[in-house]
Amino acid sequence: MLALGGDQQAREKSAEALLDQALRQDPRHVPSLLTRAELRIRLHDYAGALADNDTAIGIRGQTPTLSMMRCMLRERLGAAAPTACYETVVRLSERDSRPCREDLNCVVAALMADAPDAQAYRDHFLAMPRTGADQAVADGLLRGFSRERYLHSVLP
Repeated sequence: MLALGGDQQAREKSAEALLDQALRQDPRHVPSLLTRAELRIRLHDYAGALADNDTAIGIRGQTPTLSMMRCMLRERLGAAAPTACYETVVRLSERDSRPCREDLNCVVAALMADAPDAQAYRDHFLAMPRTGADQAVADGLLRGFSRERYLHSVLP
C-alpha cells in the first residue's frame, strides 16, 4: 500500500473538508459526492466512499459505473464476493449499452460475478480490433484476469 506524504494527505483532508462544506449546502450535488468518494478511496476510507456512492445512486439511479463501484467497495470492505451485485452490473450494462462482450466494464463485471459466459465475453472483447494503447489496456486487464489484483488496483 502506498502511503501518502504528510503534505499530500493534508491537502486531501483539506479538499475533503471543502467537499463536506459544499455538500452541506447541496447534499444532492452528485459531482461533489463522486469527487468526495474518489478522495475517500485515496484515503482508504472505503466505508465513506461507499456511503457517497450509495447516495449518488439514490439520486441518479443505478448505472453500470456506480453499481460496479458499489460492488467493489462492498467487497473491499470484506463482504464475501458479491456475485449477485456484479450480476446486476451485467444486466444494467446490457440494458444501457452495447452487448456485454463489447463493453469492458461489463466484461469485468461478468468475470467478477463468475458468470457462465464471462470467459467467452473476455475472449470476444480481446479479439475486437482497437488501437495499440487500447489493446494494451485490454490485454493488461483481461489476460490472466485476477479478481484480487483487479480489486486492489482500483481500490488500493
